[in-house]
Amino acid sequence: MNNGKELEGAATATPTQLAASVPQADIAGSVVVHALALSAQEHAARTIDQRQGVLVSGGTIYGPVVQHNDGTVNTEYTFNTELSVHATFGSLLNIARPVSITRLPSRPGPPAPLDLFHDREQEQARVRALLLPRRGIWLHGSFGCGLSAFLRQILNSPEARALPDGIVYVDGRSAPAALEDVVQQIFNRFYAGNMIFELQQSGTQSTRVAVQVPIEHAQTSLAEIQACFAFDYMPLGRSDLDRLRDLMPRGVVMATSATSLSRTFADVSLGGLPQRDACTLFTTTAAIDASDPRVPLLIEELCPALDCLPLPLLLAATLVKHGTITLDDLVARLNELRQPQTYAVEQAVGQAGSSPRVASRAARPRLDSSLTAITQILIETLTDFEQAVLAALARTDGPDASLPMLVSMSAVPEQDAVEAIEWFNTLEIIEHNDTRYRIASHSLRRVLDRLLRSGAERSRAAAFLAAAAPQHIGDLRWLQSERGNILAAIPTLLAEHQAAQAGVLVKAIQPLVVLRGLWQCWRQVMDWGAQAAQESGD
Repeated sequence: MNNGKELEGAATATPTQLAASVPQADIAGSVVVHALALSAQEHAARTIDQRQGVLVSGGTIYGPVVQHNDGTVNTEYTFNTELSVHATFGSLLNIARPVSITRLPSRPGPPAPLDLFHDREQEQARVRALLLPRRGIWLHGSFGCGLSAFLRQILNSPEARALPDGIVYVDGRSAPAALEDVVQQIFNRFYAGNMIFELQQSGTQSTRVAVQVPIEHAQTSLAEIQACFAFDYMPLGRSDLDRLRDLMPRGVVMATSATSLSRTFADVSLGGLPQRDACTLFTTTAAIDASDPRVPLLIEELCPALDCLPLPLLLAATLVKHGTITLDDLVARLNELRQPQTYAVEQAVGQAGSSPRVASRAARPRLDSSLTAITQILIETLTDFEQAVLAALARTDGPDASLPMLVSMSAVPEQDAVEAIEWFNTLEIIEHNDTRYRIASHSLRRVLDRLLRSGAERSRAAAFLAAAAPQHIGDLRWLQSERGNILAAIPTLLAEHQAAQAGVLVKAIQPLVVLRGLWQCWRQVMDWGAQAAQESGD
């Protein structure tokens, strides 16, 4: 620790500019970090006193520095550690002051329900009866049972919409990994004040940025909120979800998970659909001709083989609909995969990119999961190029990936990757937004990651991002899109002793996590940065 040391490289600003630019924040005794942009003309004649904080600008951050209420300046790193950022960004670490909080007028609403939803009447009735203040609901079930679809259905029910403060839905695929950052984002849905300020970027709209709210203070404010908080496959431990329940005692907290059981939550388990509904779902989706008297019998055999679970049924129906496999062959293959002894699996022997091929046989244990079985059948219908692109999608650690990143991860020619993505879109196993793609289902993504042959997808993703990041310094849109991928790539590079490349990603992502108020993530990034600097001699 260096206390009270004369700060090296501190930029300047006049008292008037500071008063106009710097919010007077925050909770007493907390670490306070502000991001601020000043033009070169605004760098004035007076150096900021270290008791008021240090502004870092002109393309470098000297720190990170921590400023406490007693006026002392502390840092875990040396003051002259330089992390290059875009010249329009800077960081001001300001002395803590009493906080003023204002409740936001907006009332968040639910995510849209899915179009295909069958039955679950008993489960819906039970959960809707539990949608009362001070309740927690834990939804779990087998892979492919449709937990996310069920959750969305419940959030659009009259009982959920009746809660006075609305509905907060948090998708685990894009949520922060740390409990403190999740709480910060929930807090920002309902509150603002002098801990919020706006960063005006040249030629763009201003960005609202939150200053850190300690979890104890957030609990005081969130305890008043009567909303439905829904956490869909969050990357948090069970104790963290229990803590979230305690933080919002007047609300309803719902969580989906592949496992049970949280003692503080009401336990709701989802299984398969009634067989009649399962057969209807398959028949409707497959658009199958039922004039052949054998078809209804095959469907009645198929549905129990898939445990009447919605996602396996939809995958099977889509394969039949597009002529990838006949209904007869599908039922026969499922019976083979799920028989008690062993099953035979086809293995590729053709060249990369070849069409479905001559196969050898190998014995493997019975597949207990119906989703695993139908996913294995899906994989067997794909070419090597298609499998490589699907593996890249399954091993994308962020919520989604761009086409250039998928091409790099899969080591497949771009045109072949495009054709594979178009086929996956036809099979409805991926979702896309503009030019970004992801596996449509959390459960399917996990099963694909396990079944597809092991490769270097994550290492290639990290190398791709390290090469791309210097072209996007200060590009908040790109950094936000790649945040999850970059945060996964940094430890990958460090584990592979690529410290210099890891440092490139630390420098690129640091302003984004500051500006988004992801303070626990920021601390982790700074730790990675220190490790990268030490190992690379930067």
